[in-house]
Amino acid sequence: MYEYSSKFLNDIQRVTKTFQDLTKNNIVFTSVTGTVVDCNTLLFDSNVSLDHLRKLGFKNYFLFPLAVNCSLSGFFILDASHIDVDFIKLCGKYIETSLKEIISDKSNQIIILDPIEASKASSLAQSLNSILSISEAPTGAGVYPLPSNFTVNGNNAGDSSPSDIEKNIMMALKYINSNLEKSLTLNFKNKLATGLK
Repeated sequence: MYEYSSKFLNDIQRVTKTFQDLTKNNIVFTSVTGTVVDCNTLLFDSNVSLDHLRKLGFKNYFLFPLAVNCSLSGFFILDASHIDVDFIKLCGKYIETSLKEIISDKSNQIIILDPIEASKASSLAQSLNSILSISEAPTGAGVYPLPSNFTVNGNNAGDSSPSDIEKNIMMALKYINSNLEKSLTLNFKNKLATGLK
């Protein structure tokens, strides 16, 4: 798939470099497969990627979800320590415009969704964890099995033996990906009661 090709990752890297050079603000991209890209780095190992993200030390950040052809591909993470809040949405528009200019295959529909503030991202993660708890057969405290036929954007999740945490993240991303056209809110109680309809 295009979202996971080296061409796509090189395009993402060009966008992060251009953005960082222009704004002097740090930005990094993480794909749904765990790949991390910034202006100088391309990491595929999820453990190394997590360590790299921690070392960046973003305290105040925004997530910009990237959808390619109506499929969640990952998130741009913008260090917002030195950015006025009024400028945040403009950053998302700049990222989207840059991607559309850099990506040569114009058949791809590229959308940057509204930014998610760090504090709201934590609430969203908690809500998604609540959704994951619906599973019938828990395998441990807060960890739930991944269905054997589960795929992320057509890739079998079992191909690389993901950890339990990665499985939970993939299930959450699958839910988000299948509900991109809906307005996702942090109040899932009513949705849980009605079977997530």
